[in-house]
Amino acid sequence: MTQNTTKTKKPAVQNQKDDKFSIMMIFNPVLWLMLSLTLGLAPLSPEPHIVGKIRWIWGGAVGMKTIDWLDFLMHGTPFLMLFITLIIILNKKLKERKELSKK
Repeated sequence: MTQNTTKTKKPAVQNQKDDKFSIMMIFNPVLWLMLSLTLGLAPLSPEPHIVGKIRWIWGGAVGMKTIDWLDFLMHGTPFLMLFITLIIILNKKLKERKELSKK
């Protein structure tokens, strides 16, 4: 019994389209909207957790421990990423519109 030991070599440089696709998956507005509505607003009663943390920080963050800051980071990240994603999409649309108006 002999096995076919020929291996296909992968190109050293990836296709640029593949790189763009993987980067754009991170900036998916639907993903960040869903995470903002679930993780960002959890728990919903009596008020969203992120709202309580923002009030606490707005009031001077007196008594906040490291775990509270990490909790704020965890609940706030989806909102921050949604905002960044929307800015990137808006910037891309404005560039496309500017290019079309030049033609």
